[in-house]
Amino acid sequence: MASLVGSTAVLKGVAPKNYPLYVPDKDGNFHCLNDSTIVISFDRVNDDYCDCPDGSDEPGTSACSNGKFYCANEGFKPHYIPSSWVNDGVCDYQSCCDGSDETEGVCANRCKELQEEFELRDREMEETVVRGLELRQKIAEKSRQQRLTLQNEVKVMDKQIEQLECSLKQLKADKELAGSEGEKQVELTFQKYGEMLNEASSKAEAQFMALDEHRKRIEALEAILGKMNDDYNHNFNDPAVKLAAQSYQEYVASRADMKDEDKNDEMKAIFGDLEGLFVTAKAQIAEKLSMSGDESPKKSWPSAKDLVDAFLGVRRNDEIQNDVGRSLIEIETAIEDTEKRMKDAQRQVNEKKADLEKSYGPEDLLRSKTDCTTNKIAGYNYKGEKDAGTGQ
Repeated sequence: MASLVGSTAVLKGVAPKNYPLYVPDKDGNFHCLNDSTIVISFDRVNDDYCDCPDGSDEPGTSACSNGKFYCANEGFKPHYIPSSWVNDGVCDYQSCCDGSDETEGVCANRCKELQEEFELRDREMEETVVRGLELRQKIAEKSRQQRLTLQNEVKVMDKQIEQLECSLKQLKADKELAGSEGEKQVELTFQKYGEMLNEASSKAEAQFMALDEHRKRIEALEAILGKMNDDYNHNFNDPAVKLAAQSYQEYVASRADMKDEDKNDEMKAIFGDLEGLFVTAKAQIAEKLSMSGDESPKKSWPSAKDLVDAFLGVRRNDEIQNDVGRSLIEIETAIEDTEKRMKDAQRQVNEKKADLEKSYGPEDLLRSKTDCTTNKIAGYNYKGEKDAGTGQ
């Protein structure tokens, strides 16, 4: 019996932690681990015959289909394999790198090689994790900056909307002071007259420039004829020259009595039309203001004389417009423009606020990851960030 004591040290397929379970009792017997009432002689352990229902008597053979074989894999990681793999002629290096699952000499011990490969993969994995953490930190910082930028943009735009609301309120107050609907119609009427005045002004300017050019040519011609009259030899008997000199002398004598005929029929007609329009304008103003029931208008309108003076250059037209203040039409246009700007600004603010409330994962990490590529693999769509080097 004594010879059996300590034999567990050489039992194949037993894990060190289970050594105490494979010690023969005082009678030299072995008790099945899951049923201690089943007792066999200890020398029947690993005899390639399954005696215990739980397979515990054959830890180092393939006799029991439900048994487990322990691979020590010294220098690497220990592992269990099914007993059916033991002595099957196959080197199960992925689980039993020391080759102990087969008869000695069949499978070489590759545990050192696998350990080196494992350590290499472990270092690579550690480096990958470090790079990943660094990249994550950069992404998180970029996302944080984007969120701060968005928050600042919202604050600025909220302030702009507040300013637009104040401007709109002031414009509406100005509209109340600008006058009645009748005054608006009068403003429209004067707009038409203003366009006609501009047209007349352009035509008059062109006429004046043409007249000025004609005047310069006449003056040049007079200078030539005057010089000829002064310098020609009266003893030189040339009838043509004498006739020209005599005609010039008559022209000079009568020039003082000549009238300036700068005005032409077109300009007369334009000013005639304007005179009639201004008379009509006065009547329209009186009618519109009387319809409004306002006996003391809130503002005075430019007179026909003011407009003609502006046309002739006595006063600039914008000076007259300043006299009557900002028109109702201009105020309504400004109100429409301000309301449109407010609507656009409010839409942009709502979009930015909605984006701030959107979930981009823990720590808002994915907020900055918008440049992604999609690949379809086995019927599934996979999204990932494009690589800066390959573009994939």
